[in-house]
Amino acid sequence: EVDHIKSRMARYGLDQAHLVVNQGRTSAQQIDVNALRSGILEELYKQNQEALRIKDERISELEGRLQRVSSTELPVRDILDELRAQHPDVEDFTLNRNVLYHVGNDPPDTALVAIARFKGKVKQEEMDRMKAWLKARTRMDSVIVLVP
Repeated sequence: EVDHIKSRMARYGLDQAHLVVNQGRTSAQQIDVNALRSGILEELYKQNQEALRIKDERISELEGRLQRVSSTELPVRDILDELRAQHPDVEDFTLNRNVLYHVGNDPPDTALVAIARFKGKVKQEEMDRMKAWLKARTRMDSVIVLVP
């Protein structure tokens, strides 16, 4: 078989090449299987450690983002229940933080925007009281109350 391969080497432009075939190993050449296995396991361990480190960093980043989002989340259902105790004629209500852009070069501002729909007409005095209460309840300086 080896002679057959040697005879075909010239066809592939390998006539100047020297073919060496090792078909068995002497005891001096014996591969240290334990050393090989240890090296492979060590490399796998390093790769796994790096993958875990990257995942830990990603988890920490996502936990931080979740904490920031949770800290800015408004308890709208609770606020609605409290608002209905003061204003029983509220039918629908929504509350969100929004970025308010001013015409001109003024920097944008974050405002709390409330949209409330009532059963009937609402007096301006009641709207002002609701706005003041929302400012106190949410600790926001800028509150806009819209009644469609």
